[in-house]
Amino acid sequence: MLKDKGAKKVVLIVSHGIFSKGAVIDFVDDIYTTDSYKNIEGVRCFSIAKYL
Repeated sequence: MLKDKGAKKVVLIVSHGIFSKGAVIDFVDDIYTTDSYKNIEGVRCFSIAKYL
């Protein structure tokens, strides 16, 4: 949808990625999230430990 409109890359940045249906989303190139829930394979997770 976004790429059809001319986007070259689609990136998701989420705070609490649960991904109950999996982390593979056809139209998304990269996913970034925190490890506040758990680390997910294929998703770039950033630690929030130093903020707790």
